[in-house]
Amino acid sequence: MQKALAKGNVYKYTVNIKELFRDNIHYAIMVGEARGDVTMEQTSTAKNLNAANIISASRFIFLPLLFVFVHYEMQTAFLIAYILIGATDFFDGIVARWFNLRTELGKKLDSFSDLFFYLASAWFLNLLYRPIIQSQPNISLIMTFLALLILSFIISGIRLKKPMMLHTLILKFNAVVLYMLVIFSALFDTTYIVTLLAVLYIIGMLESIAIFLLFDDVDPDAKSLIHMMKSSAGIDDSQGDEVCAED
Repeated sequence: MQKALAKGNVYKYTVNIKELFRDNIHYAIMVGEARGDVTMEQTSTAKNLNAANIISASRFIFLPLLFVFVHYEMQTAFLIAYILIGATDFFDGIVARWFNLRTELGKKLDSFSDLFFYLASAWFLNLLYRPIIQSQPNISLIMTFLALLILSFIISGIRLKKPMMLHTLILKFNAVVLYMLVIFSALFDTTYIVTLLAVLYIIGMLESIAIFLLFDDVDPDAKSLIHMMKSSAGIDDSQGDEVCAED
């Protein structure tokens, strides 16, 4: 009973600290704007230059270190750096949600960093564990995925006026598996895991392409095609109810 009460008190204390920190930031910005000490441009910069965005950017900034470690065959240093750099993809989202630091720049930074980090991960797999990647059907599946990835950028660029990479549930899951795959491949044969992952990536790309083709307004954080169809149907239903009410 006492342990439960203690855990409850710790949770309440943590929540209060989080809210206090977040509210103080927002209050300081509002006061600065009201006094004229802070311009709108400075406010925008302050909102974008936050911990979550810095963590996302660090994933791209420190990525070249991995290529250096691979080039000089420093496998231990590579694995340690890879684990730390890849972990930023987990922590930037937690920080953004915890302190309410979500911004449009943050979404773009996250997508940009993810794209380069996971493409680099695939390249590391091919360089360090070439027999696994070059075996059939793995190489054919990977080439199919890359073709679909390029196609998704073309379609999103045409339909949405900008190339976009989605963070759907299946692609998030795939990213975690790919991240772990680079680590586990140093320990045991992951040929069949690569096959499964390539198939899942193809499914994820086909889903992304379907979303780009079916919807004009797409959030990069869209969960899935099914979620978007349900959301769209819900909007349509509500509009239908309003029409019926007017009649």
